[in-house]
Amino acid sequence: MFRTIGVGERLGLPALCEAILDGHMLRLHAAGNLGAWHGDYLRLLAAELGVGWSDDWDTFAAAWRPPVRDAAPRVVPDRAPGITAAMLVPDAQGVVPLVEAIAALRPPYVLRSLPRVYTGLVAPLDGMMEYGCTRAETKVMDAHLPGIAAATRELRSSWQRYLGDLLLIRWPEAAGRETTLAVLQSQGLGEQPDEMDYF
Repeated sequence: MFRTIGVGERLGLPALCEAILDGHMLRLHAAGNLGAWHGDYLRLLAAELGVGWSDDWDTFAAAWRPPVRDAAPRVVPDRAPGITAAMLVPDAQGVVPLVEAIAALRPPYVLRSLPRVYTGLVAPLDGMMEYGCTRAETKVMDAHLPGIAAATRELRSSWQRYLGDLLLIRWPEAAGRETTLAVLQSQGLGEQPDEMDYF
C-alpha cells in the first residue's frame, strides 16, 4: 500500500523503488487523478534521480542501453578483428565475455515482471477496512498476524532493496541523489492524494 510522503522527507533511490513497486497497480488501474498522480510522481522522481525507469518495457529497455559517448565517426582499420576466439572462452567464473557484453545492453529480464509479482506480497488482512471474527479466531489472529505482518513488511523491503541494486547496475550515480516532494511539485506534480482517496 502506498503511504503519504512527508513534506520534508528526502526522496532517494529507496523512495523510487517504493514508488515503482507499491505504486504499480495504482498507476495501471486507479481511477482518475489517483492513477495519474502516481504516474507523474514516478516519472518526475525517476528523472530527478537520473534513472530511466518506465512501466513500458520497450521504453525502459531503450533507456537501459548505455548512451553513445563519442559522436565522432569511427575509423575502421583495414582488417577489423570481429569476434575473436578469446571472446567465446569462459573466464574463471564461467562467464563468456561476448555473452556478458551483449547482456549488458539490455535490462535484467526480472525487472519486467518484478512490479507485477510484487503486488501479490500481502498480509492476510491487507486491503480490508473492517473484519469481524469470533473470539476463537481473534485469539489465533492475535498469535499469528503480528509476525506475518512483520515478515510481509521485511519481504517488501527486501524486494525494494533488490530492485534498487538492479537499477544501480545501470545508474550507479542515483545512489547519492535525493530530492523532495516540494521540488517535484515545483515541476508540475499536483497535490498528494488524500488517504481517503485510496478507499
